[in-house]
Amino acid sequence: MNPSFFPLTIHTAAVISRDKLNGGGRHFGVHFPGGEVVDFHPAGVRYTTIQGFLEGRACKVERLIPAEEVRQAHWRARTAPGQVRPYHLLDFNCEHFANFIAGAARPESAQITGLAVLGLVGLVCALFSS
Repeated sequence: MNPSFFPLTIHTAAVISRDKLNGGGRHFGVHFPGGEVVDFHPAGVRYTTIQGFLEGRACKVERLIPAEEVRQAHWRARTAPGQVRPYHLLDFNCEHFANFIAGAARPESAQITGLAVLGLVGLVCALFSS
């Protein structure tokens, strides 16, 4: 087990991430006490272990879920297969899903927002350099 992850087991639930298998960005999930992780793929919602989620990669704790919100987050994770939209890279990906499970009022993907800003900056630069 990744030693940087161990302290989570004595805290609460957390939004976690690891490098994607294809190297393009980060893959997000939600870790719950006891070691269960729920994540989201084009094939749908997956419940796995921390080892299954990490697939040999290092874990980053994105943010802890407050103890008083863990029960609700766990309920969202258990009912998610019937409630979430289909996977879409730009509109509802693994990061959106993890933030939804964690209770975000408006699930967002910082990775997609960052790419959109970079694209806009590139477009503006291209327009002004012409």
